[in-house]
Amino acid sequence: MDSRKVIKFLRRTLISFCLFFFIAFPFKHLDFLIPGVTEIRPENVIPPVMGILFGVPGALGAALGNIAGDLIDGTTVYTFCFGFLANFLYAYLAHKMWYTWFEREGTVNYPQIYSFYTCVKFITIIFVDSVFVAFMIMLLSEAIGMAKAHDVALILFYNNFDFAVILGLPILATVSNFWNDYEVPPKREISEKWQAYERIFTLIPAVVVTLGVWYYVYSRLQDQMYPQLAAVIMYIIMILLAIYSFRPRTAEIEKEKKRVDFSLKAKSNILFQVVGILMVVFVVAVTWYLNTKNADITRLEFWQDIFSTAGLSFNFVFGIILASLFIVEKYLANPIEKMTDIVREYGQQDHLDHQGNKTMAEACRSIRSKDEIGELADGIAEMIEDVESYVNNLQAVTQEKQRISTELNLARRIQESFLPRVFPPFPEYTQYFDLYASMDAAKEVGGDFYDFFLIDEDHLGLVIADVSGKGIGASLFMMISKALIKNQAMNAESPAAVLEAVNRQICANNEADMFVTVWLGILELSTGRLIAANAGHEYPALMRRDGSFELFKDKHGFVIGGMDGVRFKNYELTLEPGDRLFVYTDGVAEATDAVNEQFGTERTLTALNQHKQESCRDLISGVRDAIEEFVNGAPQFDDITMLTITFRPAELLRSSEENKE
Repeated sequence: MDSRKVIKFLRRTLISFCLFFFIAFPFKHLDFLIPGVTEIRPENVIPPVMGILFGVPGALGAALGNIAGDLIDGTTVYTFCFGFLANFLYAYLAHKMWYTWFEREGTVNYPQIYSFYTCVKFITIIFVDSVFVAFMIMLLSEAIGMAKAHDVALILFYNNFDFAVILGLPILATVSNFWNDYEVPPKREISEKWQAYERIFTLIPAVVVTLGVWYYVYSRLQDQMYPQLAAVIMYIIMILLAIYSFRPRTAEIEKEKKRVDFSLKAKSNILFQVVGILMVVFVVAVTWYLNTKNADITRLEFWQDIFSTAGLSFNFVFGIILASLFIVEKYLANPIEKMTDIVREYGQQDHLDHQGNKTMAEACRSIRSKDEIGELADGIAEMIEDVESYVNNLQAVTQEKQRISTELNLARRIQESFLPRVFPPFPEYTQYFDLYASMDAAKEVGGDFYDFFLIDEDHLGLVIADVSGKGIGASLFMMISKALIKNQAMNAESPAAVLEAVNRQICANNEADMFVTVWLGILELSTGRLIAANAGHEYPALMRRDGSFELFKDKHGFVIGGMDGVRFKNYELTLEPGDRLFVYTDGVAEATDAVNEQFGTERTLTALNQHKQESCRDLISGVRDAIEEFVNGAPQFDDITMLTITFRPAELLRSSEENKE
């Protein structure tokens, strides 16, 4: 046998034993403090509750606890053996009835007291169980010739039923909402023939009990007692109960516990139970007090009055409680639970399931309550219909967005094709310069651009620009500006003249009021003489041979497209062999991290100087890596465009100097 199962069995048996014994013991031995307290048996709540929860180990522990108490009291072997069997059957019969009675489709079979139905089921099972036990005790008393056996049995019934319901209901209602390891009776497959036999078998206990009741009534009417017959009937009933208790189940039950987790039903159930218990306790306390004032009442009559009052008050109070609970569940808890299930199912299902959405909306509208619950149900139905409409619209919008995304991807490819992407761009001029450029758009398409082109065999045009705005409009404006600048520069005009001509053309038809910042330079390859003009663009960074990158604060003019008739000025500088020039857009210095701190010009120069001895491609790659490390995953808000040129790369310069030597 699995050791874990044995430990589990023993642990549950010990828990049931301790609960029964340590509750029963004080009420057996505190008579000197509270006279007559031995007639109160709150431990009778333990057998059915532990039996329902634990099964065989719970029933066995309660029965052993009863034996321990009887041994301490010094009762006879016959009495405590019978008490052991009676308590075991009292506990396990409740367990077996819970899993085999009132089966219906959709019923949660696990012992969870969370609704009107489960509350009534528990009370019914406890009533039947208590009647069986009290009837057996009565027959035992008759068999041994005890006088007033029916009075003793009645007090025992009241003890069992009252305490099992008054204390057992809230205990089981609370524990069952946390417990998740119930002892389910075994299941077996049987033939239809045996099923017929078992249906007949279930009638036998009812027949025997009927005969026992008939015997009891007859003996009372004739004022005659037949102890032998009473003993025979008692043992037959106990044997039948034992067979029924250990007979394997044939009905299927749920495989997993349904978690109710103190639902509205469970909370209202427990609340009503507590109110009912307090009312019953109050009535019993008043009865107790009044009986203590009656000196003529006997001890047996005292307890009969106490328990009969408790039983009557229980029936009356719990009748009202159950009726109220039924109304609360029918008109409040059940509609809310139904709506909760619908909302939960709706949240888990595919919202494109139009038939499912329609079914759930109809289910909500079927809650026909002429109060706020009905309005809430109609509101949920309308919400489901509105969400379905929204999802349909969203689906159409998504399809349109996918179409736009496809077009944007096409626009991005077109834009990329407008920018020179082949490096080195002019292989036959590698002895004069090393050149590299990149553009990373913040969106699908960008407004930044760079360009380089040979105006003639000795002049190289260099352009970097930043269009106002983002997206499609900026990309269209960018392509127009790029084409105009290149076409105008090919006329061998100075950079200032090129920018002035382009500004006139753009301002003539600039209804969108867009503008572009431009840095334009024309490099004479034979001499290194660079003539440039700046239309509101960033300062370029210049590195002299064996030096470091520093900002070259050139003269700025106004932006292109901002105002017609603007004049621009050329400036001139000479690049010596080994000198490097770096131009860029504001997306480099204005790259921000998660706390909105900008990368800045100083970090840009630091990154440039860290890679100043590397090739143009590696230089730009190093600056891009520094930006990505700084922003640390923060979104890119602006295009990042860079262009760098080395006038006669250092490698070629060193080789040429070595050849001269």
